[in-house]
Amino acid sequence: MAHFNLNLRNPNAGGETRIHLVIRWDNQRIVVNTGQTANPKQWDKKTQRLDTGTNNPKRIVNRQINAVLSGRKAEAERVFTEFQTLHKRNPNSAELLTLINEVFNNKPAGSKDKTGLIDFIETLLNEMATGLNPKTGKPYAPQTPGTYRQCLTQLREYAHSTRKRIDFDTITLDFYMSFYDYLTNKKGFRLNYVGKIIKTLKTFMNEAMERNLTNNIAHKGRRFTAPREKVSNIFLTHDELTAMYKMDLSKEPRLEHVRDLFLFGCYTGLRFSDYSKVKPEYIDLNAGIIDIPTQKTDELVSIPILPIAKAILNKYRGKTANSLPGSISNQKFNKYIKEVAVRLPELQNIISDEHYIHGKKVSQTFHKWQKVSTHTARRSFATNMVLQGVPSQMIMKITGHRTESAFQTYLKMSQRDNAKMVLQGWEQK
Repeated sequence: MAHFNLNLRNPNAGGETRIHLVIRWDNQRIVVNTGQTANPKQWDKKTQRLDTGTNNPKRIVNRQINAVLSGRKAEAERVFTEFQTLHKRNPNSAELLTLINEVFNNKPAGSKDKTGLIDFIETLLNEMATGLNPKTGKPYAPQTPGTYRQCLTQLREYAHSTRKRIDFDTITLDFYMSFYDYLTNKKGFRLNYVGKIIKTLKTFMNEAMERNLTNNIAHKGRRFTAPREKVSNIFLTHDELTAMYKMDLSKEPRLEHVRDLFLFGCYTGLRFSDYSKVKPEYIDLNAGIIDIPTQKTDELVSIPILPIAKAILNKYRGKTANSLPGSISNQKFNKYIKEVAVRLPELQNIISDEHYIHGKKVSQTFHKWQKVSTHTARRSFATNMVLQGVPSQMIMKITGHRTESAFQTYLKMSQRDNAKMVLQGWEQK
């Protein structure tokens, strides 16, 4: 009887290490590279899978990797069984290793073949873990490896599902149409997620061209596009934020802390990754300014401390090192802030959300409080500043946006709000 186990190459590694499939039978043993890596802190030895608990911020990516691992293990078991059925005996180690490497599309040891697309993506991920972005000279943004790995996972699952080879020369318009159909119709992903996967694939191909690994330019064609649809995200008005600020949550410190940190984000325009980790040295209450390097772009931005943000800092002064409530995970934060938002009568109105699933437009309705999340804070800041007549270029210096188009995606004004602004501008003139 053969035993198939998934083990880490180095269980004590300080970072990512390869995940191996170890097969034992008849006093024989082979080790096969699954093509996946894991941080030992995320690995569950008992289940031989990555942690996908609800409190794990990496659970979505981990689920995707686990799906690949399950598929690899099932394929190896199938190869072993088919060999037994065909040859009426168990394979020897060399036979089984050759067959499984063919199925996994692994290169034989010592192969001199040109690096393929999948190997190249793995190389990029390794570079991110150990080096700097050559274009900026700075460490990669924390979310970039996750985005790259998601694309890699989708490519591998597509190849496994369709039995099609994935390499530099196969990235054609026909591939694009097939891959697009797979992601939207078979997997049922929303259009913006599909766009993110295709945009990342185009990034891989552009980088490979710069390194002279391929001269395939099909991904640059006008039909090889990363789709995108408008999302009905919300912002909270000044009146709604004021109502939230006035809520008495003193007997529920868990919700009070989340509410206060959320409002701090609404009045500074920072991303959650920044407003949840403000250091004391960034805050200059005397000058009324916060100078902070943003985590995503590492760009220094200077933010005026508006009255409610100042009140929150004063509230926690001396209680915490940075005069702000302690940080929690993004997932818990989103759950708790909804518990706050649902209590506000101002957020009980119904909003609609339209998006595409399986190529068809789907319309859903929600209460406004259901759409409140960490991202709402930054959108609320940008939109409320515009509604108050602050020029967009001044707001962009605070939010750290580099282009007008990127900034515009954060503005969630209604057509009526826009009309009022035009009318007010006309009256003032």
